[in-house]
Amino acid sequence: MICSKCGKEIADGSKFCGFCGASTMPAAPVNPAAPIPEATPVAPVMPAPAAPVPEAVPVAPMAEAVPVAPVPETPVVPAPEATPVTPAAEAPAAAPVPEATPAAPVSPTPVAPVPAATPVTPVNPTPVAPAFQTQTPVAPAQAAPAPAAKQPKKKGKGGLIAGIIAAVVVLVGGGLAAFFLFFGNPTGKIEKALGEGDVAQVVELYDKLKSDKDKDKADELILAYTQDIEEKFMNEEMDYDKASSELGELAKALGNNKSLSKRIARVEEINSSREEYKTAEDMVAGGTWKDYINAIEHYEAVSSDDEKYYDKAQDAIKDCKEQYKKAAIKEAESLVDAGDYDGALALLDEAYCVYYDNEISDKSYDILAAQSDALIQACIDEAQTAIAEGRYGDARKIIKDAMDEYNNDYRLQDVLSQIPTDNTLVGTWYMEYDLSNELADSMGDEFEGFDAELMLNLYFDFYEDGTMKMYADPDQFKDSFGTWQEKFIDFAINIIYDEFKASGISKKEADKMIKDEYGMTMKEYLVQLFDEAMDIDTLLEEMQVEAYYVLEGDQLGISEDGYNFSYDTIICDGETLEITSVSEEELTSALAGMKYPLTLYRLYDTIE
Repeated sequence: MICSKCGKEIADGSKFCGFCGASTMPAAPVNPAAPIPEATPVAPVMPAPAAPVPEAVPVAPMAEAVPVAPVPETPVVPAPEATPVTPAAEAPAAAPVPEATPAAPVSPTPVAPVPAATPVTPVNPTPVAPAFQTQTPVAPAQAAPAPAAKQPKKKGKGGLIAGIIAAVVVLVGGGLAAFFLFFGNPTGKIEKALGEGDVAQVVELYDKLKSDKDKDKADELILAYTQDIEEKFMNEEMDYDKASSELGELAKALGNNKSLSKRIARVEEINSSREEYKTAEDMVAGGTWKDYINAIEHYEAVSSDDEKYYDKAQDAIKDCKEQYKKAAIKEAESLVDAGDYDGALALLDEAYCVYYDNEISDKSYDILAAQSDALIQACIDEAQTAIAEGRYGDARKIIKDAMDEYNNDYRLQDVLSQIPTDNTLVGTWYMEYDLSNELADSMGDEFEGFDAELMLNLYFDFYEDGTMKMYADPDQFKDSFGTWQEKFIDFAINIIYDEFKASGISKKEADKMIKDEYGMTMKEYLVQLFDEAMDIDTLLEEMQVEAYYVLEGDQLGISEDGYNFSYDTIICDGETLEITSVSEEELTSALAGMKYPLTLYRLYDTIE
């Protein structure tokens, strides 16, 4: 729109011209005083002498005024140029005339200057009726004094000052008032501080709030801001340190606000959750099966409330479970390649205990079978080395140990059957052994004169498969023992009678005493004692021994368990076998008392 006074373009809807100060509002009609056919100029009224006043500042008109006769103006002390002075109250508006023109300015009366420090009290003007373009002189209104005459404007200042005043009026009526109302109240300042992210200032301002209404409004603003912090943190637009710091600072203002406390707790939870995720990611980078297992534990700790990472963690868990199996199997295979089967099996056992996976158990069986094969082959190699060196007994022991460990594997049996057997001893051999000397050594001095043979015929059966059996002839031994026992009892009776006789008891009296005491003769009594003390059948069973043997050159090794062989030197001419021992050790516990050398005679070349 165009200003009607100065002709410059101003914004649509403006109430005043920002350049000249003229009002753009339509004039308000008033009741006319009396029609006047033609306006004539009004004679200026000279002001009466008065105290000096400052230069009058022109007032921006609210509407075009009807020229009226000026009233005397009270002079004032001049004031600083920037300070406007409001003119005295005007009289009610005069009757409208057809056409008005602006009134001619009244020449001011010179006044004496006064000090600038003296304040001037402004007086509110009374609005006047609008005037028409043609100015018609009218008589001054009788009801009220005419407005004070205007002082001449300083060149170049009037329009600027009027524009400033007009702008101030507009702002006060609208935007400026709202501006001061908003930023002048505490909650407005808090909103401004929140907008600038100055949470420390927010807390300081919050502490100065007095009314509950202001506090409620501030709480609403702060909670909205903390919600924005939470959302930014959740979306990784703000790091944890900043989010935690600002929430903690704002909590100083709101205290134990439940909504804020939950928000802080949620940020803490999600931060911990994301730390777990990051730790898991770092572990996965390690690449070992244990790294994957440990990573799974941390992925499982990711909160389901973390929409950004929960699904990622679940997918990572599935992937880790696959990767850990592959890594465990790969590590186990590396140990197998290095020959550490036990280490590989231990690793897979541990991995299987975490997740009972069939792939791992199947791999364990494969490695166990490979280990068995490797160990069996190692035993076979060792046994074959012993065979090549003529140590057949060692070879048999190696193979038998392996067979016990690996369930008689067919490969071991094949090697055992390949171990050469010296058939020189195959057949039945025997020897006679007089036990009387051993028994005489165990008797007291009183039996020193006793001399009777107790012959024992021992038999040795050597089989082609490397086994042997040693036993006594039961019939021969029972006969020999019966003869020896009878001779021993007769010898003992004589010793007993001699003891009685030394005590003054005759043979007859002694027989009577035994008869009365035991109901039998002396001989019968001693036979009974022998029968109670000795079990011939049991003794013969204990003499029977089954063992293993190996013949390696002039060394005969015998072992009851097939593993621990005791070696003796032998001399064999085909019909006799002389067994000697450098250590003079006993052959077996069943032959206690036998002394080396032992001479055996061939009875049969074969054994049926």
